[in-house]
Amino acid sequence: MPLYTMFKIQKYYIFELSLAVFSYAYFKVSKILLSGLAKIVSKNRQDEEWNTLDGELIEKPLILASLMLNAPRWNTHAIIGFLDINVKKSLNLSTVDIADSASCWNLEIQDSTGNSVALLSSWQTESLYPIEIGENEINLQLPEDKYTIRLRCYENSKTVIFPGLFSDSGVSIPSKVVNGSLNNFYLSLGARRTIFYTMLNYYIYVMLKYEKGQHSKFISEEFLPAGNPETYFMFGYIDRGIKMDVKVAPSLFDNHYVYYNIYDTASFPLLCGKLDCSDNLTKEATADGYYLLRICQYCDGEPYDSSQIKITFISQGAVLSNRQVNLK
Repeated sequence: MPLYTMFKIQKYYIFELSLAVFSYAYFKVSKILLSGLAKIVSKNRQDEEWNTLDGELIEKPLILASLMLNAPRWNTHAIIGFLDINVKKSLNLSTVDIADSASCWNLEIQDSTGNSVALLSSWQTESLYPIEIGENEINLQLPEDKYTIRLRCYENSKTVIFPGLFSDSGVSIPSKVVNGSLNNFYLSLGARRTIFYTMLNYYIYVMLKYEKGQHSKFISEEFLPAGNPETYFMFGYIDRGIKMDVKVAPSLFDNHYVYYNIYDTASFPLLCGKLDCSDNLTKEATADGYYLLRICQYCDGEPYDSSQIKITFISQGAVLSNRQVNLK
């Protein structure tokens, strides 16, 4: 390789790393400032109904910025609802409506410190505290606190019904009917890209690009979304013009759904879809960025195994390399 070419490569490498360091610091400072503001605003907030992640929500002041700081790996495959609720000793919720709305769903309950205290899903229930499971409702005994509830619904019908909840603090949250096409707003989300959002998440692309071998704990914690414990992830960087050839063992589909996203360096979704056969070839990435596979278990059966998915990267018909990372 000519000396001039080597110098250009080294110079570009230093530029990318310098920009990534600035991006990382910019992200952390922005998150501290916005998180502090959010705590002040929501300190005494009590939701009266389910909130939905949709186009109307991100039009509100600071919401998009908050999401890009706290949940930038957009889940374009699930209808998502969330709320805050005060509980003294017990919380009741109906499960009949949600079970009829989606074949795969999970509801996570977090306390005021952000720790998960219960996970209810289409196929199992886990809780740190006493729980009673009836035919159409669930009752949880919880310490007095303010709880955040997040509901994700996959493979939904034309309408999704979020469950009604009742707390012994006197709060009653009615069930809510949501349009199954709610996620169409993701189609135009990339148009909101600005230098602000690019600099918030650019460091992720550089870290993934220059990391060798298995992902470190640091990079996994920086990149992975706050997904529920039943979801497994595969992820890495991808450059413009690259396709992914994803091979999935047929046995995995017996009790898992597999979805993929390709994001740009600002973490806005470029491509997304469901992988529902053993051989899957994605479209070309239209910009540099990173990919994320979500492997979601929807019923009882064998757990996901790292040998069940293999990714090959293709450019202009030629295989570039194999990179396989399997993390939960």
